[in-house]
Amino acid sequence: MINKIDYNDLIGLPFKDNGTGAGGSNPGGYDCYSLAREVHKRNGVLLPELNISVLACRDASQQHIDVGFSKLCEKIPTPEVPCLVQIFSSNPGYANHIATYIGNGRIIHVTIKSNVLVQRLSTINKSKIEGFYKYVG
Repeated sequence: MINKIDYNDLIGLPFKDNGTGAGGSNPGGYDCYSLAREVHKRNGVLLPELNISVLACRDASQQHIDVGFSKLCEKIPTPEVPCLVQIFSSNPGYANHIATYIGNGRIIHVTIKSNVLVQRLSTINKSKIEGFYKYVG
């Protein structure tokens, strides 16, 4: 499936912990979850607003993250548009980064070290992908 939604206005925007994009309570950049919220919103899916500090989250246990994730999402076997992609960080055992699958083999995400970017899902090391999740509320 090819997603026709335009994300060009997001490309290159900076990472900001607890960022809310162009507006909201903490404008000026995105963290990975707030970017996922924006992408889902453009696809007609309203993810809940969560005050998640990415910098604190990188030290959260995988069990804590899984419990929080399971309340919002269900794990699905293959990506669909839109869905969250949970990715293991460089800290072994901690899947604390979220990208969003946007179709045609692509994800959009932002990290502490990069601005918002679109990249091919195939460029992510498969061992770093914890799973694909569909929001169920």
